[in-house]
Amino acid sequence: MKTPIIRANGEPCSEMARRCWSDRRGNVAMLFALGATVMLGFVGVALDFSRAVLVRASVQNALDAAALSAAELQSRGGASLGELRAAAAAMLEGNLTDAVPHTCAAPTMTRDVAAGRVSLHVACETETTLSALFGFARLGLAASSTAQYAPTQLDVAMMLDVTGSMTGQKIADLKDAAKLLVDTVVDPAGVSEDVRVALAPFAASVNAGAYFQDATNQAPAGATCVTERLGAQAYTDAAPAAGAWSEVGPGNCPGASIFPLSNDPDALKSRIDAFTAGGQTAGHLGVGWARYLIAPEWSGIWPADSAPMPFGDPQKVKAVILMTDGAFNIEYAPASSADQATQHCDAMKADGVVVYAVAFQAGAAAEALLQDCASPGGYFQATTGAALRDAYRSIGMQLRRLRISR
Repeated sequence: MKTPIIRANGEPCSEMARRCWSDRRGNVAMLFALGATVMLGFVGVALDFSRAVLVRASVQNALDAAALSAAELQSRGGASLGELRAAAAAMLEGNLTDAVPHTCAAPTMTRDVAAGRVSLHVACETETTLSALFGFARLGLAASSTAQYAPTQLDVAMMLDVTGSMTGQKIADLKDAAKLLVDTVVDPAGVSEDVRVALAPFAASVNAGAYFQDATNQAPAGATCVTERLGAQAYTDAAPAAGAWSEVGPGNCPGASIFPLSNDPDALKSRIDAFTAGGQTAGHLGVGWARYLIAPEWSGIWPADSAPMPFGDPQKVKAVILMTDGAFNIEYAPASSADQATQHCDAMKADGVVVYAVAFQAGAAAEALLQDCASPGGYFQATTGAALRDAYRSIGMQLRRLRISR
């Protein structure tokens, strides 16, 4: 028989092991602590990874905008690599979110002058939270973007609500947003004619200004207000003529008259700054006149430099931006303002016009109408001035659509 190995306390080793395994005091607490530590690590990694994903999405969007800005600057000719880098850096900084702390190195840039192509790459780091307890103080991420300038021309008309409900801060917010759109799409030097913008402010009627007689076939007698067209041409963009004249409106139109297509950013912003608010909401008139401002059939009405481009060329894009803060509540023809607006929207989209629509602190009826009017992906809802500016910035970036590849 083998002699068991004896411990110092005189017990056989096999007996000691049995008692050790059967004595579980303190084991549960130890195991729980180990398990909790592991779970805490998993939670920390998951949290920090989700934060990094948010940062990367923000960086990618900002880098896309930066590449677009640099490519567009290059397309005008004569820009140095340093100027492109400065434009890209400014756009990147202006569009990065600071919701999650992070740092980014200066983006690296390559360009192809002949192709009008600019490529950017940026490396960033984001601070961690619980992951730092396990030795991971920062997480790295990177993004790349390539933009190539597409020689697309844009005619854009903004329908702008200047009714009484826009009084005060709301009209100030609208001015800021509309001017931001101009700054986003129009050549700041006013040289390039690739993008032109027109303005169609509206309230209870539209002020046709210097184009009143051409639109109505009547000499102005004081106010130059117009309302809808009647008859067979009510919902077409046919040029003013017999059977297609606009009706003379009551003298309660906006002080600001329509402004035909222009590539002069200063003139556009000066006109926007002069807006005042008052009157009811004949929104269909704003929709109709935004349509007329980009309609090729109206080329003989507008100045030569404001003549709209023809339809049918894929390199010539037409768009309208509709904006209101309330339900369309006044009309002068039998059909309701909402129904008339819908007719114009449907006809424009059938012609290939891209329709954007922005509801600014608007009620359910206005929101439903604008959603119906907008092209796919073209509807925006804003409840604050900041959100309104964001909507116009987003529309501006879409209008400047350049080819993006990643």
